Amino acid sequence: MKCMREETFGPTLPVMKVADAEEAVRLVNDSSYGLQASVIGSNTKRARRLAERLEAGCITVNDAQTNYMALGLPMGGWKDSGLGVRHGAEGIRKYTKLQAVSINRFPLRRDLHMIPYDPSAYRLILRLVDLSTAPAAALATSNTHRPAIGSREDPPHP
Repeated sequence: MKCMREETFGPTLPVMKVADAEEAVRLVNDSSYGLQASVIGSNTKRARRLAERLEAGCITVNDAQTNYMALGLPMGGWKDSGLGVRHGAEGIRKYTKLQAVSINRFPLRRDLHMIPYDPSAYRLILRLVDLSTAPAAALATSNTHRPAIGSREDPPHP
């Protein structure tokens, strides 16, 4: 049936005979759409287990419209369905943007690693790295060798 393979909007109720619940789940998920689905059954626990296996943004059990009244629940399509999420916290978050702001509590007049290069700044950076990454026991007895200014181990001057 064409209405089983295309996204429909409106009061449609396509009915298809299937061999068992496994085939029904396979056929429902074999679609590029997944906005909403409903599972109808006398065993609510079994219907819920089937609903959890369906690839759709909203699934109702033994109903087709209760999600429209549950404003705290997010509603959005999966796959090629829908344009985002409405309702719930996710529906509000779509109108927000995340932003991280980092403030240096101890700013320097100039970054140590920037040009013009200063060999003493290079040694200070190496020492700070040692202090921030060394185990506590090693800090007390640290005798790390650092190259002398102007040696071949120093980074080149700009």
